[in-house]
Amino acid sequence: MDYENISQLISSNVEATQYFNSLSAEMQQKILDRGTGVNTLDKLKEFKNLVENNGLK
Repeated sequence: MDYENISQLISSNVEATQYFNSLSAEMQQKILDRGTGVNTLDKLKEFKNLVENNGLK
């Protein structure tokens, strides 16, 4: 299921909430700051990997 945005995804999808909460505070903030278009659990995981692999600051 696609959600409107990252905030809605995290607040509405239990799996996404658990995954997001398992990340470091720094990673969570990077995702919230730059995760426009992240609206599914798969996209959340992909974006997290992108941030890790490319060192987005």
